[in-house]
Amino acid sequence: MFENTSRDDLCTILRGSLISYKGGAAAVQEVIDADTLQIYRYADRESQLIALNSEDLSFEPAHLGFINGPTHCLYVSRKPSRQFSQGLTRNNVIYDAVRGFETTDYDFIDKVKSLSCYKEIDNLFKGIYPKIDDALNTLSDGVVKNLAISRSFAIRYTGELAYKKDVVGIVDFDNGNVSFLRNKKHLKWIWERYDESV
Repeated sequence: MFENTSRDDLCTILRGSLISYKGGAAAVQEVIDADTLQIYRYADRESQLIALNSEDLSFEPAHLGFINGPTHCLYVSRKPSRQFSQGLTRNNVIYDAVRGFETTDYDFIDKVKSLSCYKEIDNLFKGIYPKIDDALNTLSDGVVKNLAISRSFAIRYTGELAYKKDVVGIVDFDNGNVSFLRNKKHLKWIWERYDESV
């Protein structure tokens, strides 16, 4: 992918970007030379040198979506703008709360904006989310205000179900059944695909 690319150009393209290493998140700390990167693995918070052409690295766009915090979740998406950077940077990512899912946990918001909530971002890259039954149990005590159960779905402690950035239905905490809003019933098939996969 980067054959015949100078070190200076690689620095412009990669330094500070989040890329995928073995399916998890890794930040490019430094471009050592045209063949070697120093990365910071989010999973274990360790740095390592790695060959630029390693099969363990992926420069494909990461699958984004909801990211869970201590008590709230945010929806992470890519800005539709052309940039020189490869991977995710602070400049090409948008962070949104679903209406009704807003948070005042500014520490969490700042960590997401600076891409420094390591475990949470690694879980996003790997697609690690709680199962719906576990999420409903966690939300029922009211301490956690909303929780993502996939990259696309999140549930609020009051039962609202969000798909990406919109509230689309209500989840019954007793049985896990979902009632979709009238203008969102077309999302039922996506929910059923999600529900079958957990």
